[in-house]
Amino acid sequence: MTRRGFLQWLHRFVWGAWGFFGLILLGRYLTPGERRRGLLQHVAKADEIPVGESRLVYYEDQPVLLIHYKENQWVALSAICTHLRCGLSWNRESERITCPCHGATYDLNGNVLSGPAPRPLPRFHPYLRNGFIFLERIA
Repeated sequence: MTRRGFLQWLHRFVWGAWGFFGLILLGRYLTPGERRRGLLQHVAKADEIPVGESRLVYYEDQPVLLIHYKENQWVALSAICTHLRCGLSWNRESERITCPCHGATYDLNGNVLSGPAPRPLPRFHPYLRNGFIFLERIA
């Protein structure tokens, strides 16, 4: 193979590789992405949280408010307000989730009831298995 032939081959190879990877990136950009689902993560022991109480737990690195609403009924919502990302707390008396920064309130489904919050809270699906609470992200 001559030097000219090798350089022509190398030129075609490099441009072909750029085109191939460019098409892959374009395809990934144009197709709708899926949120990760299916990852069950252990977050607490069920008997550590009394009925009516809540606990701040973490799913991956995201803070989650885990609420033991009624006997064998659990609610898991993001613990970060959708307004200015303040930390949220569970109000047992009113059965509402409140933001101390600007007074936003949420119901147990994460829906905004009052205040400046622009959207509902992200939800997680809690599973009770063998006395342990596991969470799964809801897409």
